[in-house]
Amino acid sequence: MHGSAAIDFQPRWQEEFDPCVGPPSNCVNGLRTSLWNFEFGDGSRYGPGTIGWGNGEAQCYTRDRRNVRAVKQAGGSPGVLVIEAHFSPSGFPCTSDTSSAVDATATAAVGAGATGSATTGPAFSDAPTTRYWSSGRITTRNKAAFMWANASSAVKVEARIKFPQELGAWPVFWMLPDTPRNDCLACGAYGNGWCTSGEIDIAETRNRDPRIRSTLHFGGLKDQPWLDCKFATADYADLAGRLSFWTRVSVVWAADSIIFAVNDTVVQSIPSASWYTGAAPDKAARPSAPFDQPFHLLLDLAVGGAFPAAQFFPGGGASLVTDTARAPYRMLMDWVRVYDQVLAGVPAA
Repeated sequence: MHGSAAIDFQPRWQEEFDPCVGPPSNCVNGLRTSLWNFEFGDGSRYGPGTIGWGNGEAQCYTRDRRNVRAVKQAGGSPGVLVIEAHFSPSGFPCTSDTSSAVDATATAAVGAGATGSATTGPAFSDAPTTRYWSSGRITTRNKAAFMWANASSAVKVEARIKFPQELGAWPVFWMLPDTPRNDCLACGAYGNGWCTSGEIDIAETRNRDPRIRSTLHFGGLKDQPWLDCKFATADYADLAGRLSFWTRVSVVWAADSIIFAVNDTVVQSIPSASWYTGAAPDKAARPSAPFDQPFHLLLDLAVGGAFPAAQFFPGGGASLVTDTARAPYRMLMDWVRVYDQVLAGVPAA
């Protein structure tokens, strides 16, 4: 962002996943509710087009401790987030109110047909569907969001992760526009749906593929945000087979560029001239749009869906390819840290 000028990284926010202890109003599964939200269900609560989270995914997200938790130690590191995908041979009913795959049957018996959020419920049915995989997704939506502080700085978002290497596994560390709304999945300042407000996929893997993918999503049409979507994507090839080890992934996001890296190796650098939003066609007036708004964090482990299936069925027609004998699948995250990247000797704004 400043050529060869010396830069500093000044800490802004961090989560070390040291498990908390306290009442459920403050602490769930060792995670602080002041920082994290738990996502529930199969995406149905956001509309019929997002069943399977819009990608044909198989899992039902819960806040069951076996699916998502912070623990004192895992993978040889202290304070670790564990997200596990479990297979249930007999299946279980999944709704947007499903907090646990274990007690889903009882939940469905007393609350079948519940209508999503208690504050802004969608206008469609949330009748339970049968799911065979449960997993976890946590977000900082409406609790912690980030962007560059000013036009002469950047924000760096970095995490240390162990990725699963299993058929159908789709772990993701990503960012979406922040919003106080709870009736939409990817809405933001530039539209009510994906992709006009943008998406930043810092790192995702699939199946047993030894590559980490980083992608920037943008474009869309003003009145139809899901049409004419564009993306810039690149892969980091882990030819040494280290994906099962701890790996650092990051994005450095400035007004004029977005740079993805793995273990400090740049995967791709995207200039702002390459991205746009259909909701703000005057590029000169909003040169950084849609990436001129705060974005929140998402951490999840999906099972199946279009991305893992495309490795085996590149022509489309997503099929679920998993190895239930190797369940549960496990994703570990040691920490997430956010920095202001500024000129050396110049404090962050």
